[in-house]
Amino acid sequence: MAGRISDRDIAAIREKVRIEDVVGDYVQLRRLVANPMLNLGAVAAQYGGTAPRLDPARVGYIGNSLGGIIGTVFAAIEPDVNPFVLNVPGAGLVSALGADSP
Repeated sequence: MAGRISDRDIAAIREKVRIEDVVGDYVQLRRLVANPMLNLGAVAAQYGGTAPRLDPARVGYIGNSLGGIIGTVFAAIEPDVNPFVLNVPGAGLVSALGADSP
C-alpha cells in the first residue's frame, strides 16, 4: 500500500540517523584533540604520573565494515584527519540504505 512505512524503511532511517550521530561525535572528538586547552592531568596516575600528550597533527582514522561507511562520511567533512583507512565498508548496508532513499 502506497504511503505506508515498512519495517525496512524504519531500519534504513534508523541507520542513517545513527551514522550522522556517530560522525558528529567524531567531529567533536577531533576538535577536542586539537584544543590547546585540553588537560589530561586527571588521568596522569594511570600513565606513571605523567599526563599523556596528544598531537593534533597526527590524528588518523581506521574503519572496518560499518566503520568504513561512517569513515567515508567523516572523511568528507574532516580534512584535518589523515590518514583515512576504510577497510571493507559494509556493502550490504549501503545497498539496503540506498534502496529506500528518495
